[in-house]
Amino acid sequence: MAAVRNPSAKRTMISIPTEIITDEILPKLPVNSLARFKCVSKSFNTLISSPEFINIHLQQSLSSSTNRLLILAEENGSDLYSLDIDSPDYDTTVINIPLPHTLDYWLDNGVVSIVGSVNGLLCVGILRYIDGPDEFKQVVINPSTRVFREVPYIDIPILGNAIRVSFGFGYDDINDDYKVVRVVENAIQYDPYQGDELYNREVMVYSLNDNTWKLVEDVHRPIYSLRVRHNGVLMKNHLLHSIFWCLDMYYIYCFDVQSDKWVDEVPLMDLFTDPMADFIEDNEHERVHVVNLGVLDGCLCITVTRAMSNLSDVVWMMKEYGVKESWIKLFEISRCSPCCCKPCCYYFDGPYGFRQGSKQEVLVRRPLKIAGLFWFNIGSEGYGKTEEISGIPVFDQACFFTGSLVPIPGSKLIISPAD
Repeated sequence: MAAVRNPSAKRTMISIPTEIITDEILPKLPVNSLARFKCVSKSFNTLISSPEFINIHLQQSLSSSTNRLLILAEENGSDLYSLDIDSPDYDTTVINIPLPHTLDYWLDNGVVSIVGSVNGLLCVGILRYIDGPDEFKQVVINPSTRVFREVPYIDIPILGNAIRVSFGFGYDDINDDYKVVRVVENAIQYDPYQGDELYNREVMVYSLNDNTWKLVEDVHRPIYSLRVRHNGVLMKNHLLHSIFWCLDMYYIYCFDVQSDKWVDEVPLMDLFTDPMADFIEDNEHERVHVVNLGVLDGCLCITVTRAMSNLSDVVWMMKEYGVKESWIKLFEISRCSPCCCKPCCYYFDGPYGFRQGSKQEVLVRRPLKIAGLFWFNIGSEGYGKTEEISGIPVFDQACFFTGSLVPIPGSKLIISPAD
């Protein structure tokens, strides 16, 4: 007699429609998972490598704030680190980012800095200290796919005594080109009693597509002097912002990597007389300094502090880009905790970004020369540290970074010693 099969023992295979996999599941995965899935089949490899999928994955990551890492540059060192700040166990997930061995000449006597990041590409700068003038080298890497391309080295023009150098990294979406911008200012005549009298400003732009540097500006006696505390701050992928100074006043100017030109001045409230600056009403003659320029939640931000008292730092946000009246006082951090009378106890850099899923907690760093990050509750008064992040190496710079599959033209694979 033939055996009778039990229908309940019959396996049921569930088939997921292809479009659900390609349009709904894969774009939400991290880059390291997608790299493994490229080995599943030729069709998966073709799909994940296609420009259309790379763009869909990037837009998904940007809109949902997923695949987000914090990049740290070692203080006075040559190491880069990544930190999954959104992970529950971020205290134990600091990872060293390998740099190509072709840069060993620069890294042996150099200091690494973060020029900027856009669309999952990171531009890293290396300042090499030698007996002569300082030398600057840049490399563009994709830490997620571990590919890189070196930017050709060019000398810094030396025309005077005081030299200021700033860099920026942006994306020209009109020509689908990533660009590095270098701004060099020379004080040709310097009077220690009356200040810098004559400047020369040179602006060079490097195109990743063309692999060449181009001179776009070389002018004498610019109206405003560049005040370099950071590299160019990127907005809308193609607008790089820098702080300039003239006659005790600050200005924000913008360089557009699409046109390779300086464009509009960004309106800034008068930090000396503006009635919105309520933190200086106690002494209207007390000078204030812009100590940081950055981007928070897609909005331009500045951090200002009193020149003399140094009791607190105030962060202002431009809610509507280009509109002076849209500047708001976002929050203030006291430089001393309630239980500490020492000054500069919590002098901070940043803010770097909001906590995932929150608009109340921002990530800032502890004092210079001290390792550590903490979340700050912007709704609190004065001292509002909510959570310290431990296990952070001593770092000089930090920025949020979105992992992506975006390729680099003419790139090579970063090979670590373990490989």
